[in-house]
Amino acid sequence: FPAYLSFISLMLLPISFIYFVKSLHKDSEAKIWYVLLGVNYVNIIVSLTLQILNIKDLREMLVCTHICAVLMFVVFAVQMIREAILYKISRTMKLNIVCILVVVACLMVDVVNYYISDGMMSGSTANLAFLIYIIVVGINAVYENRQLIEKGRKASMYEKMAYTDK
Repeated sequence: FPAYLSFISLMLLPISFIYFVKSLHKDSEAKIWYVLLGVNYVNIIVSLTLQILNIKDLREMLVCTHICAVLMFVVFAVQMIREAILYKISRTMKLNIVCILVVVACLMVDVVNYYISDGMMSGSTANLAFLIYIIVVGINAVYENRQLIEKGRKASMYEKMAYTDK
């Protein structure tokens, strides 16, 4: 049973990541995001159904999960390029693009290692990349919040000065 938990968590990981990346984009309600989510949900349902019916093992369906991950990053790339063309990219979006590219590279290393080692390698590189990405996003959020607090202090000071005589 614990072995199946790792496969199930691997299948669930893209869904939360898609929702997160989707929230970063100006066109977060584009249909492509929902198509991508639908493909991942179908992968999970089909994989689990085939496992429960003893038709295919989750390990045999891992190829489909890897294909979903590659599709996810292709959609990310297309959406980032589209947003770069249509809108000015913010500092936060640039940071996210770099982090996502690092995660993609690490994920591809793990996938290649998995197939080279005949399924014996773990996905530790991508896990580390995701952890670093989360830390970077957290640090960036703190930085942006500090900037907003400072702007609020200045606005409060200017408002007070506007209503106070010399």
